[in-house]
Amino acid sequence: MTGDKLAVGKTYKNKTWNYLAPCLRFFGNDFMSKFSKIRLFGIGLADGMCLAQHEGKCLYLMVDTKYQERFAEQFIEFCSLQDYFVRDYSPSKIDNPRRHMIVLELPKRLHKTYDAFVAGKYSKMFTEKQVEKLFTNGERREFGKVLKKDMECLKTHVDNINKEFGTTLNYNECLHHDYDLPPQAHEELFHYTIDEDYVRNLFKEIEV
Repeated sequence: MTGDKLAVGKTYKNKTWNYLAPCLRFFGNDFMSKFSKIRLFGIGLADGMCLAQHEGKCLYLMVDTKYQERFAEQFIEFCSLQDYFVRDYSPSKIDNPRRHMIVLELPKRLHKTYDAFVAGKYSKMFTEKQVEKLFTNGERREFGKVLKKDMECLKTHVDNINKEFGTTLNYNECLHHDYDLPPQAHEELFHYTIDEDYVRNLFKEIEV
């Protein structure tokens, strides 16, 4: 994610937002109550500005501190007191003082979910019951169909691939794969880095 994609008043919706953001609900009702009152610039897997401090299976939340300012401050303070809190920092106080990053570690029970996501194996991220619980409303329902490998999503996926890459795949050729393209580093990392070793390690093929 580059800075030009992170606009005030709008949350950048990448695959981390589409498929992993619902995991935030596992942090509990108090967290979700406070989270519902703030606005994010985006959510990602890492930050290219501080790769040496990358913490592992975490979510990076870039909070807009000027939207509902009091609630944003309360949210940051609340998170800092929780066991899943890793750290927080301001990526660029000079260029954009309203951006504040919070790093939260996913519960161990979601580590395989995280691994499946980075491998692009969306259908292995959640159980059917979890999909029904987490992907029930609005646009989330559409991503839930991808997780469940709904045949409607297969058609859309293959058509999109053929259009984007100029291929002539048929539906049967993709039937046993997942029905969305794998996550890409330039969309899932804040301040995208061209550190190839780091990116390769983050998105390495994981057995799930």
